[in-house]
Amino acid sequence: AQTIIAIGMIDDVQGKYSIALQKFKRGYYIQRRILCEDHVDIAATFNVIGITRGKMAHYKKAIKYHKKALKIYTQQLGKDHVDVAVTQNNIGRIYYSLGNFAKSMVAFTESLRVMKVALGESHRNVAASLHNISLIH
Repeated sequence: AQTIIAIGMIDDVQGKYSIALQKFKRGYYIQRRILCEDHVDIAATFNVIGITRGKMAHYKKAIKYHKKALKIYTQQLGKDHVDVAVTQNNIGRIYYSLGNFAKSMVAFTESLRVMKVALGESHRNVAASLHNISLIH
């Protein structure tokens, strides 16, 4: 499953989004047979699907997948894990693309909070989170 998803990520980088999604979904179906539904690997797959959907401007579908990933990460890793922060950032980016700056700000702010807790004040991801927030102001 991981190999298929990795190949899909190459397709994604090359702009072959539909092909990438097919591979992500195929990888997900394999994961689902092997892993429990709330496994963090499945959350990671949901996140890459959400990112690709966002690149395709399928924002509502992107949000759906990111929220599924967020739920799993929060349940399995806790609310202060860096994967939670990254997923919150992904959600913020989609809301930003939709022009929903209020929801984007909520997601970016939560991402920043978690990044500070998980990585420390001086980490580069904290700076990236601050930059995202600055886009809204």
